[in-house]
Amino acid sequence: MGPNREGMRLTTRAVAGAVEARLAYGVYRQIRPYDATTAYEPGFVEAYYMPQLDAPGTRGAQRHLAAALIAHPRFADVQLDLADVTLRRSASPGHPREAVAVENLGATVALSRRLGSRFIGSLGAGRNAIFGAFDAGDASNVDLTERVVFGGLQWKQSGWASYAVQYRIYAVNGMPTRFGGAWVSPAYHGSQLMVEQRVRI
Repeated sequence: MGPNREGMRLTTRAVAGAVEARLAYGVYRQIRPYDATTAYEPGFVEAYYMPQLDAPGTRGAQRHLAAALIAHPRFADVQLDLADVTLRRSASPGHPREAVAVENLGATVALSRRLGSRFIGSLGAGRNAIFGAFDAGDASNVDLTERVVFGGLQWKQSGWASYAVQYRIYAVNGMPTRFGGAWVSPAYHGSQLMVEQRVRI
């Protein structure tokens, strides 16, 4: 399941008339702890957890839950996506701050509609929130919320080439962090323009 992970993933899908539901559940665990023996080992990769001070360290775990509901009313295709990801790791003996307990919740709703035979337009909005304690024991040091509104247009030029443009507006708020001796709040707004070309070979 990627670098330094093992586990399982189960998916299912059900269709009732013009409504489709999809569910996914996954549990992944570190194969080897990220501690004083593996941190300097050539080729060892750990993407999420910070190194632990002593060996043997403890192994972290991730749980993924996802659900999608897709409907096809006459005015547009509607899709609702929900996701819940948790990261957990117990502290090693004598180092209580190494504990990790983080939750990441996300929801997105999107409407798309065909505009003729070659164009698809879409509109949507999403919200993602991550909170908890990351290498902080029982103290909460993670609290970040991101909201996005987006709209886009896709053009299918041929059976092998298509183009897409999407515009997104972001709003982010969260817990201030200490940087360079001053507290800095991650509160900002911004926009993003994405232009994409897809080629199928």
